[in-house]
Formats: sequence, C-alpha cells, structure tokens
Amino acid sequence: SLTEEKARDMIVKKDKQRQSYYNYYSSKKWGRADSYDFCLNSSVLGVDGTVKLIVQIVEDFENRNK
Repeated sequence: SLTEEKARDMIVKKDKQRQSYYNYYSSKKWGRADSYDFCLNSSVLGVDGTVKLIVQIVEDFENRNK
C-alpha cells in the first residue's frame, strides 16, 4: 500500500539521517570522494569492466599482504 512517491520520500529521509550520522561520527563529509578508500565511476567502464577492476584491486591487495 506504499505509493512510489511515499517510498521515494522515505528513502530521501533515511539518506539524510545516514548523512547526518556519518558526518557527525566520522568527522568527514558524506559523499565526498576523499572520504572513501576507493571511488570509481562505473559508467566509464560499464558493469563488466567495473567488476574486473574491483576483482583485480582485491587480488592485488590480498597478494600484497601475503
């Protein structure tokens, strides 16, 4: 019985709550690329290319720590 508009409003409200919580407790800014260890624009590589890149990064990281 939830309309699309009400669902969207709930999502926006929850995202604002998450943003506020994150900004307060992390001393960083929600959504800024420098707040993340890894940031990737998947529209450049597409889904398959993005998956391949992430897998390669994880494998390189795991091999580095052996």
